[in-house]
This record gives sequence, C-alpha cells and structure tokens, in this order.
Amino acid sequence: MYLIVGIILSVALPYLMAKSSRIYAFGIVFIVGGSLLAAYYYFHEPVKLEDYHVTEITYQKVYFKESADKIILQSNGKEYGLSQSVIDFYGQDNLKEIVRKLSLSSKAKVWLDDKNFIMGIESENFNMPPEVGVEYDNKTIKGMVKTGWIPAVFGLIAIVANFVTNYFQRIVDADSRSKSKI
Repeated sequence: MYLIVGIILSVALPYLMAKSSRIYAFGIVFIVGGSLLAAYYYFHEPVKLEDYHVTEITYQKVYFKESADKIILQSNGKEYGLSQSVIDFYGQDNLKEIVRKLSLSSKAKVWLDDKNFIMGIESENFNMPPEVGVEYDNKTIKGMVKTGWIPAVFGLIAIVANFVTNYFQRIVDADSRSKSKI
C-alpha cells in the first residue's frame, strides 16, 4: 500500500508543483499523509491479551533508567523494560517504590508485547495486571487516529487559505487594471 501511495505521490507531486503553487502541493501531501496515517490506525485491530507473550523470568537486577523513563529488569543479560507511561496509566506514580518492591524478589511472570516491553507483571511484591497494558495500547492506537487527522486538517486549511488569498488577489488585480484604463 505504501508503495502505491509513494508512486502516486512521486508522479503527482511534481505535476502539482508545476501547475499550481507549492502550498496546494504541500496541502495535498498533508491531507493524503495524515489521512493514510489515521486510516491505518483506525483499521488497526485492537490489542488483545492473547497478543502478549507470557513468560516467567528470574531477574538479577532491577533499576530505574531515567534517560528512557522506564524500569529495567535485567535477566541473564537481557533487559525487559516497564515504561513509565504504562505505570502512570496504571495509576502508580512512585517509581522508586515500585523498584524497591520488585527488588524484594527475583522472579516475576511478565506479559511482553512484540518489542519486549512489559505490559503486565506479577511478582511477590508488585502486581500490574496485563489488562492495563491492553487498555494502554488500545488508547494509544485511538490517539494515533486523532494525531493523523492533524496534518490533514492543516493541509485543508492551507489549501483553503491559499485559494481565498488568490481569489481576492485576482479581484484586486482586476480592479487595479480597470482603474488604470480610466
């Protein structure tokens, strides 16, 4: 699908830029790009609990990585991240307390998404149900639909504003030509 859109834009964009102003071309690109982004996420299947991989891990180290805003559980050289965004969505805001609770044990059952981010965790001292991750992912998808419409709306505004400006400029030009003849 992206290949088809790319071919259409590579053919249409130079034509539009030669025949019309650049504002029209950029407006159309924004409308098409934003609409494609919104449509992609609109038709994206909702995340289900079955989409997560469930595994038991034994971790040697747990710490908060500020540069990435996530809690890291290190297990046999592999890092599993629990994002601060998901924790905030769960309603927990004391990350040091979560790290302290996770440090009290070394085993956990984790639900991982396809990027190995922890979307649910069950340990002796801290639990975050995987349904929180499902709800977080689905809310993120809905947010991306709204985000896709932003460039589309700006593209439409640019085209309409350019059209109105050109329309009034033609009226002023016609008026000045008619006055110069008198």
